[in-house]
Amino acid sequence: MEDEAAESKACLNEADLQSMLKLSRVSRRTFAAQMKYQRLRTEELQLITSIMEDEAADLLANALPKLQSISLNACSSFLASVAGLSLHR
Repeated sequence: MEDEAAESKACLNEADLQSMLKLSRVSRRTFAAQMKYQRLRTEELQLITSIMEDEAADLLANALPKLQSISLNACSSFLASVAGLSLHR
């Protein structure tokens, strides 16, 4: 009877060990998948940032000549109006 109890306890322990080993393997795979996801997410965010920086640089490059033209026109208009006022006095 004692032999049967000891044998059944040993089998139970073996089953517990197998379950724990299986859980450990699944946990490791889960952790590895989470790390892979984080690496991919980081790469995605870096690409998004790079694209946004390029678009901002393009917008600035396209807008700067327009702003300069507007500023020059505004300055010319202002100088003309000042000159016009001084000429009429």
